[in-house]
Amino acid sequence: MHSDLRPSRLLYKLTKWLIDRVIKRIERHDGEESAILTQRVLALESRRFVIWASVALGVVFAVSLLFLVRYRQIPLGVLFLFVCLVLSEITLCDLAARVIPKECCWVLALSGGMFQLIYAGAQGLLAGLEYAIVFCCVMCVSLWFMRKGKTQCVGGGDIRLLFAFCVACGKVSPYAVMLGIGAAALYSAVGVARGSLTMKDTFAYAPFISSGIGMLVLV
Repeated sequence: MHSDLRPSRLLYKLTKWLIDRVIKRIERHDGEESAILTQRVLALESRRFVIWASVALGVVFAVSLLFLVRYRQIPLGVLFLFVCLVLSEITLCDLAARVIPKECCWVLALSGGMFQLIYAGAQGLLAGLEYAIVFCCVMCVSLWFMRKGKTQCVGGGDIRLLFAFCVACGKVSPYAVMLGIGAAALYSAVGVARGSLTMKDTFAYAPFISSGIGMLVLV
């Protein structure tokens, strides 16, 4: 009985619960053939993926704990953890099926807005909205040019995620977004150098942009 209450065991169960949620979202997605969906579901349920996801979720809890220790406000710390968990679900969906659910983005925007109101007041929320509009406009223009060139590195889900992410990050949005873009650029450059990626390949964007949430702890 007590073994089920060990932190590692609780983390593993939470990871399984989160992956089950992601699987249900993927199965509701109509854009893929059933064989591809089955393959992706099996990949998500593999022990190796669950272990790596548990490690990543452990990092999420560690970052949330650092945030709580720094600001010493339990409600704010809990809300920050919730925002991180929503980002984790979005990341898993993007990694597994290249899908960023709309409802997850709206939940992220609402919870992130509440977080900013408590964390930085109305000024923080307004700053986040301003940065969200600016970055999304830049992304939309870039998407238009990429479509003219018959290439597409980002989609509508990425833009929705970026908007919600900026709302959650508030005044530190430029640093958080640049960190995410820098991480994605580094991953792409290494992949091209190793030959595992080409200039025309696409990859999940959510894991990189989500990493920028750590700027709220550092700044």
